[in-house]
Amino acid sequence: MVLMKKILLFSFCIFLCISCSKSGRQENGILEVSQDVSVKNIEHLKFHKWYSFSDGKIQEDVKPDKAPDVQPRPWTDAVRISSAGCVPKDSRRASYEAYAVLNKRGMIAFTENSAELFGDEMLFSGTTADGLVFSAGKPVLYFYKSSFFNDDEKKKPAPVLGSRCFLAEFDSSTKNFYPLVTYENMNLTQNEQITGYFWDGKTWMCCVKDTSNDIRDLAGKFKYLLWEPPMALTEISPALGGEVFYFQYSNESVYLSLSLPKKFEEAPAELKKLLSALPKKTSFYVSWRNTDGTSPIGYFNEGTGDVSINAKGGIFERAGIMAVVFSEGTVFIKKISGEETVSLRLPRLPAGFVYGEVCAAGSSLYVSWEENDFEYFYKTKRSGFIKIDVSNIL
Repeated sequence: MVLMKKILLFSFCIFLCISCSKSGRQENGILEVSQDVSVKNIEHLKFHKWYSFSDGKIQEDVKPDKAPDVQPRPWTDAVRISSAGCVPKDSRRASYEAYAVLNKRGMIAFTENSAELFGDEMLFSGTTADGLVFSAGKPVLYFYKSSFFNDDEKKKPAPVLGSRCFLAEFDSSTKNFYPLVTYENMNLTQNEQITGYFWDGKTWMCCVKDTSNDIRDLAGKFKYLLWEPPMALTEISPALGGEVFYFQYSNESVYLSLSLPKKFEEAPAELKKLLSALPKKTSFYVSWRNTDGTSPIGYFNEGTGDVSINAKGGIFERAGIMAVVFSEGTVFIKKISGEETVSLRLPRLPAGFVYGEVCAAGSSLYVSWEENDFEYFYKTKRSGFIKIDVSNIL
């Protein structure tokens, strides 16, 4: 338990450092890139289009600083893209090539030329949605309630007994969400909350916290559940019986061995090559998705720089590219079948804005953006995404 408390404090400190460094990078400069790599400025090329979220809808041709003001809210309660990914190439024919979870609203489904939002108020309004993965080619996400930054949770009445969704599938054919696993399937009480999970393609690991005491007690009671479903998640039905939902108790060390960030020296060769133009002194953290549709893996490089900067990236097989996007707008991208890495500069965002999640569909690269509150780093204001046509770049 001491180790868990330390790792939670470590994670909180990383989040604090990343949030502060993102703002500093945005105001003071851009990421340094080796002179051996040519840098293309997207803003001058005009290969992009802006989108923002307003009144629960996707608004076209609205730049970040022109989007309607939004009341700051903790990032767990804000309308923002919390996770994004691409459908694995070996999946059966799909209606969409990539997806993004829009917290508090629903799922955005992408093709090369379109972005459609499908919502479910019952599932999304009262919880935080995150953790997009793919099972048998279908998008799956998870729901939880986080009250670490939100004092309002303390004032709410005790929860009413009922079914709480943990994992849900989005069916692109019916445009509906279907609960797959509930907290009740996992035999969790109303005071127990899943604070994190990781899926490596075979094993699902969940960290569960007892929130009976102070919601901000990092040393609260934790337990760890391990699950190896006998079939694809999207084939599961509660009617199949208890053997499908056989959760085993595991331990802290097993959970951390799966979910903790790894040193950049352990990163896959393609990621190392993609970021080879970064000076070794650069301190950064990158969340990387492979081609399996599983949970992303984090890698960190402890350079000599004063601040660290975070990034999102992955191999997007259906689009034939791989890319990493840093929060201040520097992008490293290449064709999977090619050798040359191209460095792009996305349009410079106003102070306090950062880039985030990334996915691709056809020749379109989609990158989320959001505005951080200046007074409270953990609060988010406006948000949206940018679409970049990379067909004339690669």
